[in-house]
Amino acid sequence: MKKSELEIESESVKNSLKRIHIGGLTPNITKKELKEKFSSFGKVQDVEIKIKKDMDGEVFNTFAYIDIDAEDSSIQKCFSIFNKAKWKGRTLQLQVAKQHFLTRLEKERNTPEVTKVKKVKTSFHDPLANLTDVEDFNVKGKVPGTAIPGEKKWIVGKYGRVLPIVNVRDKTTNRVSFSN
Repeated sequence: MKKSELEIESESVKNSLKRIHIGGLTPNITKKELKEKFSSFGKVQDVEIKIKKDMDGEVFNTFAYIDIDAEDSSIQKCFSIFNKAKWKGRTLQLQVAKQHFLTRLEKERNTPEVTKVKKVKTSFHDPLANLTDVEDFNVKGKVPGTAIPGEKKWIVGKYGRVLPIVNVRDKTTNRVSFSN
């Protein structure tokens, strides 16, 4: 029986590519053995065996990464059977691993770029909008203490910044008011 395109598409939605880290392997393990061991839980896409050696060149750690296309229930079943299980005289340790860097990079490059929505700023009274010599609340070439032309409550500060004139009237209520 042939599967329709809709059935194949729905299967691919159910199945997802997972990367599993398998620790505690023997140094003489092969890709074929790992593929056979885990193929009953889903389609094994890739097997990557890593062997770490010490300064003398002796193997002290062997682990593998398996990319498997399977349902979540199959992955859980795999973990329940093989995690902390003995195989070839060693205890296996299974963990879900991050996706391989190159796979993530390729996926990132192939996805279309999403344009970010810019937030619209609320409008407010900007006393400096009409002045030509003011940029980003800084006045160039003015002496500190100089009043801003056309504005009574603004002066040039010590470092050329435009500052409002503020007077604190009552210390008990901490009310702040602008001077006239």
